[in-house]
Amino acid sequence: MIKNNRYKANRLHFISFIILTFLVLFVLLKSLNIRSIIDTEIQNFQKNFSSFSSLRQLIDDGVNGSGAFDSNSMVKVLGKAPKIIYHSLTNDVENKLPKIELFIKFKHLEEIYMDRSRAILNGINANPQYVPCKISDGIKILKCKVRLKGDLLDHWDAASRVSFRIKVKDGFIHGMKNFSIQKPRARQFPYDQIFHEINSNLGRLSSSQQDFASIKVNDESWGVMLVEPSIDNIFIEVRDLKRSGLFKISDQDIWVYNKKDGVYKDYYLSDPTITLSQTGIKNKFENEASKEIYSHIFKSINTKNGNIFDRKLMIGNLALALVWGDLHTLFNSNARYTWNTYEQKLEPILSDQAASKNISLLMDSFDNFLKLPYEFKIIFQENPLKLEELMNEIFILEEYFKTFNVIEKSNQLKEKYFISDNKFTRTDVQNNIDYLKDNIENVVFKINKSSSFQENFSAKTLNKQQIDLIDNFVKVIHYENGIVRVYNYLNQPVHLIEVLSSSKKVEVNKTIPGSQTNSLSFIDIKTDFFGDFSSMIEVTTELGGMHKKSKNDFTIVDFDYSKLKPKSANIAKLCNENSKKYDLCQISGNHDINESIVFDTNVRISPGTKLFLGLAVDLIFESSVSMNGLLNSPIEIYGNNTGGIFIKNESEAISTIKNVKISKLATTVSPLRKYTGAINGYGGRFNIKNLTIDGSDSEDQLNLINTEVNIDGLYISNARSDAFDCDFCTGNLTNINFKNIGGDGLDVSGSTLKVTSMKAFSIKDKALSVGERSTLILSDATFNDAGTGVAVKDASDVMLDGIVMSNIQYDAFMTYVKKPFFIGKTNLEVNQFEVDVSKNSICIREKNTYLVLNGKLCEISEISIDELYSGRMKK
Repeated sequence: MIKNNRYKANRLHFISFIILTFLVLFVLLKSLNIRSIIDTEIQNFQKNFSSFSSLRQLIDDGVNGSGAFDSNSMVKVLGKAPKIIYHSLTNDVENKLPKIELFIKFKHLEEIYMDRSRAILNGINANPQYVPCKISDGIKILKCKVRLKGDLLDHWDAASRVSFRIKVKDGFIHGMKNFSIQKPRARQFPYDQIFHEINSNLGRLSSSQQDFASIKVNDESWGVMLVEPSIDNIFIEVRDLKRSGLFKISDQDIWVYNKKDGVYKDYYLSDPTITLSQTGIKNKFENEASKEIYSHIFKSINTKNGNIFDRKLMIGNLALALVWGDLHTLFNSNARYTWNTYEQKLEPILSDQAASKNISLLMDSFDNFLKLPYEFKIIFQENPLKLEELMNEIFILEEYFKTFNVIEKSNQLKEKYFISDNKFTRTDVQNNIDYLKDNIENVVFKINKSSSFQENFSAKTLNKQQIDLIDNFVKVIHYENGIVRVYNYLNQPVHLIEVLSSSKKVEVNKTIPGSQTNSLSFIDIKTDFFGDFSSMIEVTTELGGMHKKSKNDFTIVDFDYSKLKPKSANIAKLCNENSKKYDLCQISGNHDINESIVFDTNVRISPGTKLFLGLAVDLIFESSVSMNGLLNSPIEIYGNNTGGIFIKNESEAISTIKNVKISKLATTVSPLRKYTGAINGYGGRFNIKNLTIDGSDSEDQLNLINTEVNIDGLYISNARSDAFDCDFCTGNLTNINFKNIGGDGLDVSGSTLKVTSMKAFSIKDKALSVGERSTLILSDATFNDAGTGVAVKDASDVMLDGIVMSNIQYDAFMTYVKKPFFIGKTNLEVNQFEVDVSKNSICIREKNTYLVLNGKLCEISEISIDELYSGRMKK
């Protein structure tokens, strides 16, 4: 009996020991973060064996990109190890890729990895700090700053090959100034790249400029990594667009908060109704126009005005995401927006799409799948999605995919960069198109149903710990008119005690009611804090006996565009009675116009008409215009150096300006219409014949944007700055004449033009300036008394034939690179020229540009772009 008891006791001790050992091992392994250890080893392997993009892509056949990665998957991956090693040793892809080398001092690299440690601890990368660095493309070395990139762990779970955000300080690396490097897996290679290529090909904005480079950090190879330019103003410019500002309707503050233990769930920090940020804006706005735009967008989103968005572009994005089988890219954490100041709409910019899926398999959770971002809800709640709108986009995509083969395109990327990756053999795209067509009514119904805002009535009481975890009870907005608006972040009433700024205190002692999701309660406090009080207003609030202080960000305008915009009603005073019944405004005779007017129908102005514009009066033609003057009876428009003209054409519309004389305008001053030209034209086509513009006080006398142009006879004189800016134009210019111009004569950006017979006299800056990837052919030109004759830059191609120059102060012909992000050859070829060389240089050619005079290449010169544009070309 004693022996038996001893045996049982020993067995019990042994079992206890085994259990305890496993518990210790479990705790130890958990503390070591096995996933991180494994991922680090994989990334270390990929530093030297970079012929595959990720483990998943070694087995993905095109339809299981987001499926479970189990033990069977790992067995398949291990079976491909010999192939990976062979391809990595024999394939020279990495050697052919662009080179990027980062140099980070050890103490600064430690700071980055401290941010990584905090990110792992908190589950999110919050407020990482930039540190100094140097960067090289293998030729030049530039200063930069770098930080840990990526909100979630996929970017930094491994200690090796973490994602970086890089800002180059004094130049460009491979045409980029602000960009990120990351593992291909972090951007769902190749799904993300293919999706954004498709969206971009369809004429929409997407993060499609992704590439790969061979990366080194402190002389250690990191293998092949994905390089992606930041979405900033350069991103917009290289896409041949003229836009105003980049905006995001979300932030990650609520993500950071929700990672804490024991948080209060009904905390509406980062609610999209009050969360609007603008890229590049830190403490104040660049000018009054940018403040107006921000204020208008903020108020529109805050009040659920879906008309602020370009509806067609938004529905096009939604249709493609549905066909792809994932709405991830539409979430406002991934999407950005840019303001089209000509269309008065926000245009979406997509990034970060997930792997494609078969939506027919998602039917059980289709309502959850169709949880739309806030932006789509406010678009469709006021004006529900129509079946024909979505169906039309589906038909467009079906036609597109007849020539764009997702499988083939994906495999081309794999073959080019990661030869060991498994080739795709399937795709869900066509299945999704068929499903959407067969179930279109149900899909549209569910989309509209999901666009409703559901009230949240939980209203649970906060405990002391939860209150401690909240930094701000409220959001503070300050308006120029002195109003301080305080929004309640909680669904509990919050007591507002006081408002303070510059030692001035306003006692309040009011309660802000509890809020609901996307419907935050607020109160307005009248103060004498008039003007700009950005980051200067502080409010004190109380909840549960605890006090919190919150500050405002920007000072904005209490902007109601519907009240401020020029009135269409004033048209009645101008239009002939007979024309109104034809949905047309016919103007003739003499008119004094003392208020700005928006013409929302087509306008025809008769020969001999004289229009006299009063103080700060704009003429805005929203639906094209026909100004048909005669040589002996021209149309005349007179200003007083305030106000201007804007003409918008729809895509197929034509505006005609024939035998028209315009003098003493300035720039448009209407809300949200502050353009750079005295006369501004956008879209469609412009036919111009014998247009005279004199003495207007504006940056550009004539500015045409994104249009087809046909000009025969243009006379511009006595301009403060540039005469004629043609941005992203195509067409023909004949008989153009400029005299006494304070800036450039003809300034061409992103355009393709043929110019015949150009005369420029007394031009302070450049008689002809061509840039931003333009193509121009000019014949028969005479330039006299100009700062610079012809300047060609930034991947532009120009041919001149028959040009005479005299009295050129600096250089007759120049080629250089001002904006290296325009990739391509900068070329100027000149035949049959006469230049007075006594007072100027004939040609100046920067390295890696081409300037050929009568078949002879001009010698290379050293050019300092900073000195050039801070000196003689400064405006």
